[in-house]
Order: sequence, then C-alpha cells, then structure tokens
Amino acid sequence: MSREIKFRAWDRDHGEMVYQSPTVDAAKILSRYDVVMQFTGLHDANGVEIYEGDIVSGKSYLYGYDLDGDEQFYYFGVVEWQAQADVGLCYSVRHPDGSVWDLRKCVHRVCIDHMTGEVIGNIHENPHFIPAGKE
Repeated sequence: MSREIKFRAWDRDHGEMVYQSPTVDAAKILSRYDVVMQFTGLHDANGVEIYEGDIVSGKSYLYGYDLDGDEQFYYFGVVEWQAQADVGLCYSVRHPDGSVWDLRKCVHRVCIDHMTGEVIGNIHENPHFIPAGKE
C-alpha cells in the first residue's frame, strides 16, 4: 500500500498555511519555506488530512472490542515524525507532558486510514501549544 506524498508549509511572512495543489507544487514549497510539514497519509474522523504539526484529540480503542465501549485511551497532542524504540520511525502524537503515542494506534479499527479523533488546530496557528522538550 502506498500513500500520497504531499506537503504544506507555514508562511511566516503572511501568517498562513500554504498547501500543495495543482498551482503550488512540492518543489516550490520545499524550496521557498523553512517550516515544511508532510502529509501523514491519514485523515481524521471528519475526513481532514493530518499533517505534521497538527494538534489532534480523540480516543482510541483496543482492536477486537466494540467501538461503543472499552476505550483504550484518550489522546491529545502534536503530530510529529520521530523514532520510537518499539516501532522505529513513525508519526507520533506528543502530549504536552512529553508522553508519546504511535499515531497508527489512534486510528479507527475498521477503517485504518481514518483517526478516531479530529484535528483541532496546528502549532503554527496555535503557538501557545508546544509539547514538553520542544521549546
């Protein structure tokens, strides 16, 4: 299975997010902006694309349990690319207290390309949210 590779960037001069599109290609984003974020290949529960730097919130479930009960955990944090000892390189959700979850554990058990939660913002438009150790 392959995922779509695309990017967005934070334009500090104009205070806005620039997304890759038919008129804005990846090369332009990668060469012009210094704050570039990659699409994770996942969508949230509302169908919104999830990029590095997004703030996500929701709850995840143990596989094999009914989605109406037995939730595994609530999660809230910033999506980032990092190495984790148990899974290697992956997209993670970093909570403000510094704890980290593999983003793949936050997906709907039937439709693994959609998260159980939602994107509630990003760290560029919400600069007051910076995870522990990322100042």
